Amino acid sequence: MMPMRPVPKRYAWGSSHRLQAMFPDFTAVDGPLAELWFSGHRQSPSTVLPEGSGEGVSLDELVCREPLAMLGERVSSVWGPELPYLMKVIAVHMPLSLQVHPVAFEARAGFHREQMRGVPVDSPRRSFKDAVDKYEMVVALEPFAASVGFAPLPRQVRLLRAVGHPLTDRMADALSGGLDAEGVGLDVFMPIAARAWSLTQRRVFRAFATAVAYGETSAGASAGPIDWVPLLQAARSSLAASCSGERRAADRHAFDALDNAIVAASAFPGDPCVACLLMMNAVRLAPGEAVAIAPGTVHAYIHGLAAEIMTNSDNVLRAGLTVKHRDVPSVLRNVDVMPAPPYRAECRRLGADAVTYRPEALREFSLTLASAGGFATPARPRVAICLGGEAHLSAGGGRAAVLHGGEAVFVPAADGEMRITVGEGAPVAGDGGGPGTQYAGGGLLLASTGI
Repeated sequence: MMPMRPVPKRYAWGSSHRLQAMFPDFTAVDGPLAELWFSGHRQSPSTVLPEGSGEGVSLDELVCREPLAMLGERVSSVWGPELPYLMKVIAVHMPLSLQVHPVAFEARAGFHREQMRGVPVDSPRRSFKDAVDKYEMVVALEPFAASVGFAPLPRQVRLLRAVGHPLTDRMADALSGGLDAEGVGLDVFMPIAARAWSLTQRRVFRAFATAVAYGETSAGASAGPIDWVPLLQAARSSLAASCSGERRAADRHAFDALDNAIVAASAFPGDPCVACLLMMNAVRLAPGEAVAIAPGTVHAYIHGLAAEIMTNSDNVLRAGLTVKHRDVPSVLRNVDVMPAPPYRAECRRLGADAVTYRPEALREFSLTLASAGGFATPARPRVAICLGGEAHLSAGGGRAAVLHGGEAVFVPAADGEMRITVGEGAPVAGDGGGPGTQYAGGGLLLASTGI
């Protein structure tokens, strides 16, 4: 078991206090702290302290040097000398980018394309940091708001029409099958796979592309920035006036979508991508609930604290709602435009107070969240993070550790099966583990491979 120091990421959308309060090593960080990476990714590896060593070593270097001991035979035979997952804890204070992650062949092609162009991997103009497709899963530690994937077409059209701006009207027209010449011209951005798309997929693509490419069109260039907030607030008031009681409860997703758009519009005034949130599923996660995001799924995080685990990739393709590099053509080549409800990851209980989350059929990662009690984990490469209280870890060869709030360890596969007991003071709300428990006050996160 090796003490592990995460890599801090100070992005503008982060919280100025949330992670600082949870992780004592970062209490002195002044300003936004968005993410802590518990990472073997070559661009931002965590530092670990091997037993008997007087100095730290980067996790990616250690894994590359001793793959069988660190990863185990099965994991290293599948993914080579590389930890196949990337674990983060994120604090979202303001909305972050409307984005997709690349599908597998686009990740490889995009990475090699930028390598051939000589774009440095650490350049802010770089879209593809590695050649890995990115599948991720978010588990809420406190109430968490997001927009994920495309909503049913009738809801999209209804909300876009309710706003009543020329841009949202054009998007609604595209969804309904009406397009002008400029709208049809957006078809040139469709990927090769569009040859097999349904009519619904083509219409969603055109509506989405109308917004993300708005600034490049003649209509967008001549219109200037859009004052979204009063338009969205008026649409919300109109929707509220038209329904009450049971109907209002049934329209919860529509209200949530408008609320997400209002928050995003306040953070990014004039950004046409605000309109895309009206096309998307508004997600509200209670603590302990999870949503999985496949490559190509459009999404934006709005607010909250969460654990985030993903394949070992830092590839992000941004369309808007960001101060970072936007790559609209790559977004349009990768976006999955089929309307579908958000995918809730599979859950398996390890007793009353611990739950393991894992997207179906994905082998690169799983994530366990425990608020109390004990459970065992098999011999795999693991990252254990104490969120508060105490966590007792014991493994083969007499190896043991006691973690306190904000402490983490990397546990190699060579340490064998590990027993974990989460101590007193873990949950601060709810009645044990699972949805409703406020895990930010205590408990333990355990990241692992799925095999």
